[in-house]
Amino acid sequence: MLVKHLVVVPDGNPVFPIWSIEYALKLASEGNEVHFLNLQELNAFIFRRKFKKAIFAISRKNKTSDILSKLCKDNGIFEHKADFPKASNVQISLTSENEKTFKLAMSSKYGAKFGSRYVSLDEIPIETVKSERMFFDMAYQTIQNLVDALKIERLTTVNGRLIVSAAIVAAARNLEIPVQLLESVNLAGDRYHIFDRSPHDLREMSEAHQILWSTAGDFREVESQGYLDNRYGERLRAQISKEYDFSEQFDLKSHHQKLASFFPTTETEFPVFSDFYTTSTFQASQQNAFKAFTKVAKDFGFDVIVRAHPQNSDFQNVEISEDAIWRSLCSETGAEFISASSRINSYDLVNKSDLCVTYCSSIGIEAVLMGKPLLILGESDYSEYMPKNQGFTVEGIKKILETDVPVIPVSNLYPWALWQLKGGIALRLFAVDPGWKLNFDGKRVDQARVWYQSLKDIAQKLRIHN
Repeated sequence: MLVKHLVVVPDGNPVFPIWSIEYALKLASEGNEVHFLNLQELNAFIFRRKFKKAIFAISRKNKTSDILSKLCKDNGIFEHKADFPKASNVQISLTSENEKTFKLAMSSKYGAKFGSRYVSLDEIPIETVKSERMFFDMAYQTIQNLVDALKIERLTTVNGRLIVSAAIVAAARNLEIPVQLLESVNLAGDRYHIFDRSPHDLREMSEAHQILWSTAGDFREVESQGYLDNRYGERLRAQISKEYDFSEQFDLKSHHQKLASFFPTTETEFPVFSDFYTTSTFQASQQNAFKAFTKVAKDFGFDVIVRAHPQNSDFQNVEISEDAIWRSLCSETGAEFISASSRINSYDLVNKSDLCVTYCSSIGIEAVLMGKPLLILGESDYSEYMPKNQGFTVEGIKKILETDVPVIPVSNLYPWALWQLKGGIALRLFAVDPGWKLNFDGKRVDQARVWYQSLKDIAQKLRIHN
């Protein structure tokens, strides 16, 4: 049965349009009526100076759009152009439902600058809010109008600038058509998975893990162990070596009998839509989880230390804000505190600890690989593989601490590791090599020629105007 399917590229990362058109080609080959919309023209609104507009006009991102247009034409895909207003001071009027989505998207995007998971619009500069509201509204209205006009039955998009991506999904959901999200599942950005709900939805992530594991070949255990060895093995062995030169030693104080180290994660990214399932433990707050744990831990003879999530120089505001949050919590609960900027090595602290504790930080994976007992207070993409170590309630924490916290077999992590190694769909038609050269069907697209022709066109226009 013929399905009218819209594939949308939000503004943002220049690589993603390539993957989107690959998926559009796949849909076209299956007999669907495929429509394609590239919203990258929204970038032009960011560049108010003529020089920046000229640079954008000859950029790889803009020229990639020309390549995509030709591919649409050659493969029977209907391409649509967005008709944006020329002025950047359009008046915005959002419904209450869209206003809620907009606020969540802004909080998720700008929370990193404030070191808080929830940031109100009042905390963000008014000009920034005004600009982002304009982007949200323009993207939402464009999608809504196109879906209505073409009677679109399904929409697929990829991640781009968060505000625009949120508007695209909101428009599809509010019009009650199914929406899929293509999301990168590895750091290289060359493997993707199609999510029907959200990459943040733990239920969907778990289902994806199990499907991949059940369909893997006879060597799935070997491949999973190989991934863990390659990704973590050498680094962790170096960190636990007695010969490792720690720049700052963490010395246990004499009153420590049993040491529990809590490793928080940075609270800056969360789903934009409130109905996407993430975690329900301790009211979805690792701060609540930490306070509940410290209260129980003292009764079992543990001294508690918090190692704030290490940050680099690009996240100084996060470090300052999160240090304030966790220093205050440690003062309230009687725990000791290690700053995000401390040179104390987290893996050294893992080794010195009798118990490692986290809400959903990835250091839980490393604690397992180092053979340390781990207590998990919140759900994550790996917590389901450690059912005996889940302290998702106060009673659950007490029950686990009443006996020795079990050391988790590394083999429990194999389905998670296989997903990290092979997750998502390996895309067939396109690839981007380390030199950022564009390839299509194994043939290199001559980007140099595109740039040369663009510069000639600009020079010609300058001669005409002069």
